[in-house]
Amino acid sequence: MRIRLFIVLSLLFTVSACKEAVNFESSSDDPYVGGATTDEIEEVGPKVLIDEEPEDHKLGKSTKAIFKVVKGTSAIKEVECSINRFKIKCDWLKGILPLVALPLGDHELIITAVDENGLKARAQVDWKVFQGFDRVDESFEVNEQHSQTDILFVIDNSSSMWAEQKEMSQRFDKFIHKVKHLDWHVAVTTTDPRSNKAWSDGRIDPFDNGDYFLTSQLGVGLAQKLFASEVRRNESGWDTEEGIRATYRALERSMNPRSEVDRELSRFFREKSALAVVLVSDEDESDGDKENQGKELMKLVEKKWGKNKVFQFNSIITHTDECLWGAGKAKGYSYQLLSKWTAGIVGDICADNYSEMLSDIGEGVANLVKVHKLNCEPQDIDQDGKVDLRIKGPGSLPGFTIDKDKLEFDEPLKAGSYRLKYFCLDV
Repeated sequence: MRIRLFIVLSLLFTVSACKEAVNFESSSDDPYVGGATTDEIEEVGPKVLIDEEPEDHKLGKSTKAIFKVVKGTSAIKEVECSINRFKIKCDWLKGILPLVALPLGDHELIITAVDENGLKARAQVDWKVFQGFDRVDESFEVNEQHSQTDILFVIDNSSSMWAEQKEMSQRFDKFIHKVKHLDWHVAVTTTDPRSNKAWSDGRIDPFDNGDYFLTSQLGVGLAQKLFASEVRRNESGWDTEEGIRATYRALERSMNPRSEVDRELSRFFREKSALAVVLVSDEDESDGDKENQGKELMKLVEKKWGKNKVFQFNSIITHTDECLWGAGKAKGYSYQLLSKWTAGIVGDICADNYSEMLSDIGEGVANLVKVHKLNCEPQDIDQDGKVDLRIKGPGSLPGFTIDKDKLEFDEPLKAGSYRLKYFCLDV
């Protein structure tokens, strides 16, 4: 009987101890319930960057794409490549994708990366396989208006940009000195995408004199004073930076003016002028919609003015590791790529002094009046190592260079009629 009683008491003691050991109930005020803290960590997704795009090529030839996948907060789980929606093998660690034995026509490469948290990134490029050439016989007129250049400054107005805005305001004279011989317009908008502010969503903000844009008739001194006041933003803008979208929206507004600022944008953008954008931001484009894509902005420029519109996108951004480790917030991959596509200049936002950088951009903008945009990249059909291009015009012609579809003369052309003959790819 004593033995049985001892066993029962032992079992009761054991059960009681087990209940005590597994009692994990917590107060509803405990911030660690469920293993999460009250301060959630923001997840950053991956990026897919195309370093070298596939080139248009003849049937039977080949091309390649060079790319890299940059992880965000989490490791990369999967990378998928497809051509014309059909999956192909791709080694994303090597980042070299040979593209061979493709038929005539348009082709589309899509690279998609997914990280371990399910966040995705996507890059898309297009190229053509062609068979022959088309001959182009093109004429254009040069007159005094060919010195016209419209310059849109797109300023990051987020709270981290105060020092950079100050530097821009103090060094603007270095830029304006380089374009002083041009008939220029200068306007300012911000990277802020909100639709309810006077200086956001592609709207240009009036200067202190009430004008929506400055002109070369003002003179350098007054232009410097007005620009300095305008570029040093008083508001603490949105932390989402969308400089490409801001430019896209400014063009859209000018094409369908509904308000006073839209009508002023229609006056600012001139049909016969060169168009230059100067983007200043310590972040990259923060969204991926149609309006945020560099290629879509280029298409809109062509839609508004045609293929021969001279367009240049310049970027003062974070584009080096040293800057990223310093004052830069994120590398401006989207802006840098658009500058590359439009032969623009890329400057370092972490520079101690913006004098040389703004001078270089100003010189690049001034040289736009010496550029003629061709209908295509002219070809060397006789295979002598030189592009087959003939030019006729009044008097002796200055020397020139060809960069893809841009014909740049050493000097501005004289007024008169010009005729070009060259060959495009037959696609």
